[in-house]
Amino acid sequence: MKEILAKYSFLNISPKKSLEIGVCNNYTVYFYEGRAFLVKINDRLVPLLKYLLRLRIDDVDMPKVVVDMGAVKHILNGANIMAPGIVCIEGSFRKDDLVPFTTWGIKYGN
Repeated sequence: MKEILAKYSFLNISPKKSLEIGVCNNYTVYFYEGRAFLVKINDRLVPLLKYLLRLRIDDVDMPKVVVDMGAVKHILNGANIMAPGIVCIEGSFRKDDLVPFTTWGIKYGN
C-alpha cells in the first residue's frame, strides 16, 4: 500500500480505505472501493485508463504531454507522438514511464 500511495498519489487513494487484491490470468489486479484501478504486469504497476478517466486529467498531479489537435487523430490511430505535434510538456518523467497525453481546450473524464 505504501508503494502505491507514494508512486501513484495522483490516483487519490486514501490509506484509510480498504485495498483488495485479486489475480486473473496471471495478472495481479488492485481494487479500491470495489473498482479495479491498477494491474501488475511484469512487476510493473499500471494505472487502468478507466479509473484515470474518472479523474479530471487537469487535476491529476502527474506529468503529461500536451499535443496540438492535428496530432490527436494520428495518435489515436496508433502513431507515435512526434516532436512537431508536441505543444508542451508538463512535469518531468524518465524513459519507460507511463505518461498521458492531452490537448488544450478539451477536457477528458468528469
